[in-house]
Amino acid sequence: MEGTGSGRSSRRIELVTGVLFAALMVGAAAFYPPFRDGIDGARRAVAALLGMADWAGYYLELDPSVLPGEVSSPQLLFTAASFRGRPARIVDPPVFPGRWSPSGDRFAFTSGRRLLIGDRSGAIRSLGELLDLTPAGPPVWAHDGELVLTMGRAQTEGWWYVRIDPASGLLLDQRALPRHLVIESVSPDGRSALAFSSRAPPQPTRASLVLLDLSTGQETVASEIEAFAGWAPNGRLLVRVGGGDRWRLEARDPASSAGEPVAGLAASFDVPVGVRGGRIAIVEGGRRRGASAAIWLVGPGAGPVRVATLDAVYEASPSGDGRYVAFSVIEERPGGAHHRSGIVEVATGRVTYACAADCTALRLR
Repeated sequence: MEGTGSGRSSRRIELVTGVLFAALMVGAAAFYPPFRDGIDGARRAVAALLGMADWAGYYLELDPSVLPGEVSSPQLLFTAASFRGRPARIVDPPVFPGRWSPSGDRFAFTSGRRLLIGDRSGAIRSLGELLDLTPAGPPVWAHDGELVLTMGRAQTEGWWYVRIDPASGLLLDQRALPRHLVIESVSPDGRSALAFSSRAPPQPTRASLVLLDLSTGQETVASEIEAFAGWAPNGRLLVRVGGGDRWRLEARDPASSAGEPVAGLAASFDVPVGVRGGRIAIVEGGRRRGASAAIWLVGPGAGPVRVATLDAVYEASPSGDGRYVAFSVIEERPGGAHHRSGIVEVATGRVTYACAADCTALRLR
């Protein structure tokens, strides 16, 4: 009997010792970056796979040591349900913010002449080199099965409008595009696109959005009191209308000048607006330094709801489920302006930043 009790006690001691040793090893690994990142990445992947992560996103971490005019190589970071970003890839210039597919399963971005696809667990794969062309703007999802890029060669007069299969990287189509245009978004029916134009009046010194017919190449410029703002969830064209203290967002047929009101605001707001998952994010006030700006969210069948008021906000965009809105801000600090990105939780108004100093272009799935 004594021997049996002594054996059980010995086994208990061994078990407790083993548990303590494992805990110490895990704790030590948490302070060693490679192990810490591996554990953190595995946790996020499992959470994303099981649908437990509230949100997932990619953002660019900037190099604050780069002086104006110098070439910067920011680092793309992936994050899910927290803001401790995990490096996904060093991005080579030129750099353009990536975007999630309409379904939220994939994230497309370019790195130099490479086209890459990420997913909601942070995995990245390359679709190869983009021929001898260099991107002039971000990859745009026409739909889940097609990517559109504006690309060109140095010292040429025009761009190319390039359609690519995001599953295989195969070229679907390539058409000439005037060099003053860069595709910003494609209509859900694939017939039209909104493009930034460096020649569009009434502000010839500032890029404006024009409506482009993809089959004919015809460009349509908004009237003096209007500005094209994006595509509504139902596929209609969003247009900002107004002046003074009366501004509104309308949804209309691209061929019509009459529209239905989507939101009315007291001050001007940025275009393009952020659209995702049937919701529209609007920045009222814009990126003027030192001036407050309001972030509004318009849900299906509902009017605008203010979710946050911050300084110098730009590029607000909702998550697919409407629970969060991502944004970027410009902060004045010693040494110049700094860009930061974060999210605001719609239900509580709680704001969380992705970085302490320099990051931008956060995109939520």
